[in-house]
Amino acid sequence: MGLADEEYAHEGGMITSSEVRAVALSKLHVAPGVMWDIGAASGSVGLEAGALCDQLTVYAIEQKENRARHIRQNAARVGVAAQVINKNALDAMAELPPPRCVFLGGGGAQVGEILTAAFECLCPGGRIVAAAVMQETEAQLTATHPLYRTEIVDVSVHHAKQTRAGTRMVPANPVKLYCFQKGE
Repeated sequence: MGLADEEYAHEGGMITSSEVRAVALSKLHVAPGVMWDIGAASGSVGLEAGALCDQLTVYAIEQKENRARHIRQNAARVGVAAQVINKNALDAMAELPPPRCVFLGGGGAQVGEILTAAFECLCPGGRIVAAAVMQETEAQLTATHPLYRTEIVDVSVHHAKQTRAGTRMVPANPVKLYCFQKGE
């Protein structure tokens, strides 16, 4: 739990940073049951959720084979069992047990449709946290299920970088987390 980004196998920065992971996990209210990590990339969010709660069954859904391979490597490394589903998210969801929490990473053109499908499968009282780094993703998440959105959290992180003149703070890419909860 809380591994540095560099300790996860991932490609081209396709990882939810450790700071964003911490906030996302707190908003998911991780507890026993089923979790879907959709667009899992490195699997870091789902794997850390599994480390927090050993009675949580994690399904990491990732369409790209090389990223699915990274999830398997990371799961073995951190010692968390995760079911890696190497399919399109919309196809995969129909075959999985209902989740009590869902992390929706990345974005893409179908993020609104994926959020709607996941919400329909979500257990009563369940939570979804969706990450957005692009304006197009934000637009879809803003328009989808606004009555069930509990909050939007803007996570902005700066890291210290040494220069010859001293230390300056360098901003990381900001991430907005859209949080949803299904009624009981």
